[in-house]
Amino acid sequence: MRIVSPRTSTFWWAAAVTALLAIERPTPASANRIIVDQNAVATPGVFTSVQQAINDSGTVAGDEVFVRAGVYREAISLSKNITLACEGPHLVELRNDLGDTIVAAVGAIVTIKGCRITGSGNGIVLRQDCVATILNNVIVGNGVDGIASFRSSPKIGGSVMRNNVITSNSYGIHIDSARCGFNDPCCASVPSVTVENNILYANRSRDRSIECVSSVIVQYNNAIGNATNFYLPGKGSSEFSEDPSFVDPSRADFRLLATSTSRDRGNPTEPDPDGTRNDLGAFGGPDSWGFFPPLDGAGPSISAMSVEPNPVDKGGTVTLRATGRVNVQ
Repeated sequence: MRIVSPRTSTFWWAAAVTALLAIERPTPASANRIIVDQNAVATPGVFTSVQQAINDSGTVAGDEVFVRAGVYREAISLSKNITLACEGPHLVELRNDLGDTIVAAVGAIVTIKGCRITGSGNGIVLRQDCVATILNNVIVGNGVDGIASFRSSPKIGGSVMRNNVITSNSYGIHIDSARCGFNDPCCASVPSVTVENNILYANRSRDRSIECVSSVIVQYNNAIGNATNFYLPGKGSSEFSEDPSFVDPSRADFRLLATSTSRDRGNPTEPDPDGTRNDLGAFGGPDSWGFFPPLDGAGPSISAMSVEPNPVDKGGTVTLRATGRVNVQ
């Protein structure tokens, strides 16, 4: 079934499974998956608030807080070494209308992936020596920075920003971590930061400003329509400026049209789930399981599966029942 728009009606289904569909990447066996679902009844292991799930004493290092479809209006502070994973940037919106930051990663090693982050001063802020892996997000419409780290976090070295759409903020990415104060010279140097396979589009000031970092890897990014493209550290040899050809950015649909030149232009060592070369933006790359392919998809994204009966007698019949979601017009 063709997936037409992320803002159309949604249905759930349960049926015998006879084909391989777009299945979510499983949580590592050593980690727990804590579910956040604003439409669920709160039970042990299931929360209606993202921050409640993070704060819970049962959420420990290595766990994944998995956020199901919905709009979550709250400020989120990540101070544990965990993963914040959303069901997809077309399904989950994180916003903080009354605050200056939506997601603050504070003094931890974190992963943030698969979310739409919008409607605040800053989208994601890295603080107090945080190391972050930021994957497959749409960071859009924030008043100041899409991703920021400045004057408080000299040890964000090792952070990675990959396969995101960062658009309609002031700065797209603003890393100024090791300054002692505003406009002061660098008083320390961050070891390394990687920025790749992103689309930096129509930000009101600069697409990125990365300073006080000893080793910056910027590659395979598309920067276009910003007040300044490729500001710091300059344009890399694999970077380009071309219309990304989003489906409908006015409706927050940042999937790529089939004709987009941002398809198959990312790091070739980080292929899409179907084995083809990395598509730039939030719906490409190896971590886009669960919402890839974004157009002309082969079926819904599976969120739960059961086997009936279990156990089964020798020679008996089993039925696989799956719960999934697909958008239809």
